[in-house]
Amino acid sequence: MLILGIHEIGHYIVAKRHHVRASLPFFIPFPLELGTFGGAFISLRDPIPNKRAMTEIGAAGPIFGFLTALPLMFLASYLSRVFRPVTDYVPFIIHLPLIYHLFHLQVPTARPIFPMVLAVWVGMFATAMNLIPVGGQLDGGHVIRGLLGRNAVYADYAFVAILFYLGIRYPGGGSSQYSSYSWGSHTRLRWMTTLP
Repeated sequence: MLILGIHEIGHYIVAKRHHVRASLPFFIPFPLELGTFGGAFISLRDPIPNKRAMTEIGAAGPIFGFLTALPLMFLASYLSRVFRPVTDYVPFIIHLPLIYHLFHLQVPTARPIFPMVLAVWVGMFATAMNLIPVGGQLDGGHVIRGLLGRNAVYADYAFVAILFYLGIRYPGGGSSQYSSYSWGSHTRLRWMTTLP
């Protein structure tokens, strides 16, 4: 919730800098009790005045969110080695993002994952999904439209084609072939909440 909130505050601050009226963040509850919210958004009350403003407002959220998630990622990795997990988790599998490997962060895989690791993972995942340069509602779409103007539609089509290609080529998390890829790792996640 902190990562998503600061993400939206980033949009809010830069929108104010460009004299665009904006609301404070609205949070969307998530029904499955993941321990976080399903998302957040702000409402822009004025038209965006120019391409530069669109690019900066769109890019501000992911930048603020990432700069918030980065130190939390290190903290969560440290705490996951210090605190012992409780029992009665529900098993899940998550794939840690590349940044964990770049910083050589190790999350214990022989025991349940610390809940803060999941929270940071959700924040990183939401930030990455928001950077997809498709459509008018995602931050990536705002940035690409601010940079390319009407030509952004070609970037949209190209990225959708790349997503389809990756969807066809991706072997899936349960495949033994997946273990040969260096850009992902299997981590057992046991979730503290018991689903109904």
